[in-house]
Amino acid sequence: MDVAIKITEDFLPAGKIIVSTKGRHASQDSQARSENTNGDFLGWPMAVMINEGSASGSEIVAGALRDNKRAVTVGHEIFR
Repeated sequence: MDVAIKITEDFLPAGKIIVSTKGRHASQDSQARSENTNGDFLGWPMAVMINEGSASGSEIVAGALRDNKRAVTVGHEIFR
């Protein structure tokens, strides 16, 4: 998950939520937010290709970019 977060940060402005997790107890909940201070890739139009084989880290990247309206996803989604 750490690598997916670092990759996603390159494409999102600082403060945007990348991934959040919820545990059985509130103390187990967490959020990873972008800490991007560079801004090199923020203005580029993006499309992320996915298929039924997309899993794990690629789901985090594609989902975060789509949910933050930073990219469109193209292909067959297996996650929502």
